[in-house]
Parts: sequence; C-alpha cells; structure tokens
Amino acid sequence: MCHSCSLGFFTEDRLKQNAYSMDTTLFAHVEDTLQLQSDAKNKPAALILLKGEGGDTVFDLLEGETTLGRDWDNTIILQQAKVSRTHCCFTVESNPERVVVTDLGSRNGTFLNQQRLPPDTPTVLKDGDLVDIGKSNAFTYIPKGSYKRLSHDRLQQAANIDALTGCFNKGFLNRRFPQLFYRSIALDQPLSLIIFDLDHFKGLNDTYGHDAGDYVLKELSRLIREEGLRQHPGLFIRFGGEEFTIILQETPLENACTLAESLRALVADHAFNYDGNRLPVFASLGVAERCARTPDHTSLFKLADTALYRSKNEGRNRVTCDDQTQKAE
Repeated sequence: MCHSCSLGFFTEDRLKQNAYSMDTTLFAHVEDTLQLQSDAKNKPAALILLKGEGGDTVFDLLEGETTLGRDWDNTIILQQAKVSRTHCCFTVESNPERVVVTDLGSRNGTFLNQQRLPPDTPTVLKDGDLVDIGKSNAFTYIPKGSYKRLSHDRLQQAANIDALTGCFNKGFLNRRFPQLFYRSIALDQPLSLIIFDLDHFKGLNDTYGHDAGDYVLKELSRLIREEGLRQHPGLFIRFGGEEFTIILQETPLENACTLAESLRALVADHAFNYDGNRLPVFASLGVAERCARTPDHTSLFKLADTALYRSKNEGRNRVTCDDQTQKAE
C-alpha cells in the first residue's frame, strides 16, 4: 500500500474538502469584516472614558458643540473637584470634516497627549489622541466611522443592558439615577419615577413554566418600549426579576400618573399568548415626583416603592400616585 495515499489528507477528495473549507472560512471572514465596516460607517465620532468614574463609557460627539464640565447644563458632566464648571468643549465641524477640542479657561487645564492646551485655542483631534481633563479624567478620541468603537459599544451594552429584555439594567440605574436626580435640582426641573412589577408572577411561572415567564418579560418590555413610551420617552429599566422602573425627566407628577395608567391599561389589554394559552398578565404601579420630602435619589425611589405597595395592598392591577408630594422650592 502506498503510505502517502493511505493518509486521508493527501487524497483528492480531502484536498477538495480542505480547499472548500478554506474558501468558506475566508468568505466568512470577509463577510464579517464587511459587516463590521458597515456597522461602524454611521457611528459618530466619540470619546471613550479611560480614567474616571464609569470607565469605558462611550460619549458620542454629535454635530455642533459638546461641552464638558462640573455644571449640570454641560453635555458631559464630571463631578470631580479638579474639573471646572465649564471646562472644555468639543466641536464637530463639517467643512472640512473634523473635531476640535478647546479649553475654556479651565483652572486645572485640558491636556492633549500630555501637553496642556492654551485656553480658547481650537486644536484638531486625531484618531487615538488622549485628552486629559484636569488630570482627573482621561478620554481617548475615536473618529467618525471607526470600527474600533464597536468593541467599546459591546462592553457598554454588556454593562448597561439586561440581556433578556433589552431594557437598561440595575447597574445602569445605580449609576444614572443619582446623576439625573441632582441634575433636576440644579436645573430646577421636575423628575418623576414610576416603579411597577407584575402581579402574581411567581404563580404564572409555577403554572406555565419559566419559559412562559421569560416570554412575558420579553414581550412586556417590547410592548412598553414600542407602544407605551413612544410618545413620552423615559429611561426604562429592569432592576429585579419582574420589577421595572421608568425615570421621567422634566415630567411633573400629574403627567407621570397619566402615563402610568396608560401603561397599566396597555399591559392588561394585551394578549400575552404562549403555547396556546393567553397568560394572565397584570401590573401594579407606584408613582412619585422629586419634592421637599426627597433630599436624595434614594428617598424618591422609596416614595414610588411605597406607592407601588399600596397598589398591591389595595387589589393590584392599579396605579397609586404619591398623594403627599409637594414640589421642592
């Protein structure tokens, strides 16, 4: 017997198989590369936070000016003491297409690649440039259309998005809610919170199975995102098993309660059909607004949570608004 012929990888058929495998692998790699380029094409320029609270956060640089500083009316808010009230700005220019950074007379400086920028002097950014804000926060710059930011997007999504429902997750709530609470104080704007959960959800899981429960959570989340919040955008967050909250900026209590009632009705009227069964899905909701009795974000959360439990205790499938809310002066 010819020893070379006895080895399968030397046979004509195996050579053809190997060639086909190489072709398909190469084709798949090319397809993946083209998909990455396509996904990245419409991504705007961005700053990636490398040093500071909330590392790896992606901040898009949209057309016009993006200001950065300690004051709450900045686009990017950094609360460290070394950051000036309005520290610097990033400007997206269209002709020619570029992004420039300008220090706005900050006390502790804006540094580009470790060199302090002179105040009020626009400087063009290049891919990979390191921008240090007062030696307390550092960003790297990624230009428009760069596929490099896709990996950062994936990291940010994993950190902020609930995998089952596509809602924001508890980590996002813990990071973002305090910021929005104190921003509403600084800008003297209303801030309301809806907290809700599903009535008798454990019984639904026990009766129809956990796959049915997962279906309900996913369908509920889709329903609220696509229909319930279409006309009144809010930050929709899953922070527990069947527990959700919606942060409503610039929204007084009355409007938030109206929205909560529309969400309750939307859920109650929707056909949650699974494996031939219409599942009994209802929600209880509690609503509260930042007021004199809410010195911090935790106290606002407790007010809304207390209202939720009143809904539970008074029959479920209902909305309870915090009836003692008085606007903070």
